[in-house]
Amino acid sequence: MIGSRVSFETSTHDLVIDAFHDRTSITRQTFHKDIIVHDGVWIGAGAIILCGVTIGEQSIVAAGSVVTKDVEAGVLVGGVPAKTIRRLVPN
Repeated sequence: MIGSRVSFETSTHDLVIDAFHDRTSITRQTFHKDIIVHDGVWIGAGAIILCGVTIGEQSIVAAGSVVTKDVEAGVLVGGVPAKTIRRLVPN
């Protein structure tokens, strides 16, 4: 189940401080990583899921959260960045 305005961001770029204003193809290189969402996941409205993240089955992502790291199975996560709030399913 996916709420409204959820954003799955599968690509990003490295931040090159030394050459920030030198807009060459090297300083603008992007990379892509898959996002994996397992069965039974709920993602609340306005959540942002960043590249390379896996969300374990039966987990919930609270509305407005920014998920930057993998989410265990059976937990509720929320916040910016998203952190585990509580376990939903016993180990």
